[in-house]
Order: sequence, then C-alpha cells, then structure tokens
Amino acid sequence: MVMNGDVNSGEDSKNWSIWERRFAEMDWSHNGMIYFNEFLMAFESWVGIDDDDDDDKDDTRHDSEKETSTAAQ
Repeated sequence: MVMNGDVNSGEDSKNWSIWERRFAEMDWSHNGMIYFNEFLMAFESWVGIDDDDDDDKDDTRHDSEKETSTAAQ
C-alpha cells in the first residue's frame, strides 16, 4: 500500500503527482489497493492494446509489400 510521505523538492512533488494520478487510474475498485487485473486493464489502456486501427494499417502495408516482391520475381 502506498503512504503519503514528505515531498520537499519540486521534482519530487511532480513525480508524486504523476504517481497519484496513475494510481487513481489503476484503482478501479477505489479500495486503496491495486489488483493485477486492475493494473493490466490500466496498462492496456495506456499502451493502446485495444486499438485495432493499427493492425489494419500493418496488414495493408504487408500485403502491398508482398505484392511488390511477388511482381519483382
């Protein structure tokens, strides 16, 4: 569990603010604890795992590259 500590410098204050926001994003049950499934869901939203548009673009690029390499042979 995370406990508030003394935050003296500006850099520490900035880091603590970021940590508090990220913790709030992960603590979906609002019980002060982060379970693995809460962490995983938050992490997936941060990195955009659910973003299907990128997969479509990658597939299109690979298909056109295959056509070019096949035509060259």
